[in-house]
Amino acid sequence: SILQVKKNSMFSTGISIFINFIFLFIIFLFFKNKIDKNLHSSEMLNKIREEINQIIIELNQTTNRNIALVEERLRKLTETIQKADKCITLLNRERDKYETAGDIYRNIKVKKTVPERKIDEEGKKSLNDEVMNLYRKGISAQVIATKLNKTMGEIELIISLNERKG
Repeated sequence: SILQVKKNSMFSTGISIFINFIFLFIIFLFFKNKIDKNLHSSEMLNKIREEINQIIIELNQTTNRNIALVEERLRKLTETIQKADKCITLLNRERDKYETAGDIYRNIKVKKTVPERKIDEEGKKSLNDEVMNLYRKGISAQVIATKLNKTMGEIELIISLNERKG
């Protein structure tokens, strides 16, 4: 019976040690997991920081590219606007010339023309002078031809010959 009590006591002690060992093992695993999580969390934070920094660098590069594209398009737009302004100025000048020619044409009295058969050398000279005077005033060749009852070809020939002379 003493032997049995010792056996029971040893058995109880063994079970108690085994339970303590399991309890300590569970505590060890618990703390190990906590430590791993803390270490793993700092590693994760470092990885996240690196990724965020990389994203910021990429955003900066994309922003710089976009700014360069916008500046290039703005430069092209400015050039196009300048060309359009030049065209508008030129068109305004031409319109003013046309309006001036129209005003002059309306103010000039229609002269009676002598039949071509009777035009002498002096008459041709006066036609040349009249054509060049009107042309120098900025009147177009078409308006001059209509005014003098001549063809465009005649008027352009007179103008080009007189310009070559001098």
